[in-house]
Amino acid sequence: MRRGYSAIDFLIVPVLCGMIVLGGVTVFAMVQREQPSRRAAGESALARLTEVVGTTRLTEGAVTTEFSRRGVLLPSQQVRVHAEATGRAVARHVSVGDKVQQDDAILELDGKLVKIRLDEARARQQSAQIQLADAERQLADAEDSDTTPKEKNGAGKSETGKSRADKAVNGGSDKSSEKKQQTDEDDLKRDLALRRDAARAALDLANAQCAEAEQAYEARVVRSPVHGIVSQILVDTGEYAASGHPVAQVIVTDPMKVVVAVTAGEMAALNGEVSCEVVVARETAPRPAKMLRAIPVADPITKRFSVELEVPNGDGQLRAGLRVNVLFRCEGGQNVLLLPRRALTRRGDALVCFRIESAPACFVARQVEPHFAAIVGRPDMVRVLPGVAEESVLRANDEVAVAGHLMLEDGARVEVANRQEQPQATNGEKEPEGEAAT
Repeated sequence: MRRGYSAIDFLIVPVLCGMIVLGGVTVFAMVQREQPSRRAAGESALARLTEVVGTTRLTEGAVTTEFSRRGVLLPSQQVRVHAEATGRAVARHVSVGDKVQQDDAILELDGKLVKIRLDEARARQQSAQIQLADAERQLADAEDSDTTPKEKNGAGKSETGKSRADKAVNGGSDKSSEKKQQTDEDDLKRDLALRRDAARAALDLANAQCAEAEQAYEARVVRSPVHGIVSQILVDTGEYAASGHPVAQVIVTDPMKVVVAVTAGEMAALNGEVSCEVVVARETAPRPAKMLRAIPVADPITKRFSVELEVPNGDGQLRAGLRVNVLFRCEGGQNVLLLPRRALTRRGDALVCFRIESAPACFVARQVEPHFAAIVGRPDMVRVLPGVAEESVLRANDEVAVAGHLMLEDGARVEVANRQEQPQATNGEKEPEGEAAT
């Protein structure tokens, strides 16, 4: 059987449609009411994402490096004094700790044998001088006979006089006799000249032997070759000393020497103009020092480099073994780019900094991984090295973050603290007052 519709059934459909329309209008009104609060919440969240950083500008300048190292005073030289002769020591003129000047006597050896040799050499020298004088006199007499005929002594001269007497007896001036006479005279003069030359050579040899004997006699006294202090006596009175063996040791204390160990960074700083001073614990005023050399080879164990300095000691107050403090001051030869160490922060395995750049209507932090080197004696600064890639290059007058940058990321929008100038919008309109420049 079919059921019929009542009036109530016809009223249900319009009521349901009205309720649906009313619900839609209510939801739309609520959405429109909440949209401004959501926009404000988004803007506040964006403001919270903008970091406030402190910045500084990079500058160039010459780097002055100062550092100090401990060292020990050493003699500038340690000289072994050797004997130049062989013999027994008969006298010692100094003791350990005595100051000696150059050529001061240290030890004297027995000189009886060398004295005998010296007397023999001097006797040969005198004999050679007499023989040379006699040969020169005979040669002079022979040369005088050519112009002034006279009676001559000696076998050759007697023969010449005899030939002239025979010539006078025979009467006449035979040319062959004159020629023979001239030949005999020339032969005599030649023989006398050879005798003179031999006498000269013998005298030269005697002079050399005499000088050698005098040197050997003088060598029996061992003398100091330098100014200094006697540190060791190796041969005492009564002991035997051989030629070439050391008999004493003298140390040179003016100037003194200091050797210090420096690091690789300090070694690099010593390439420029360097001034040094040495401070002794018991003295108030530092002493000037001169850097002699820096050995460019590191010790395989300590990984340090050796630097040798010279310290004047004219007053003799410095003693070997004293510990001193060496002050180095190194002037940089050229300007370098300086970066504050507090601008560096770690990202992964690298140390980076953030360069603050102006962008349309905001500041942006750009991450830079610079190449740098430490500055000895300046823990607050580093020296920027030339970069290979363009993104790792820093230049003078670049603005970098030094505060508030620990959580920054590359490309983050930042606000520069205590800065009067703020970036302007690209359309020329001024930003709303009270809104942070981001």
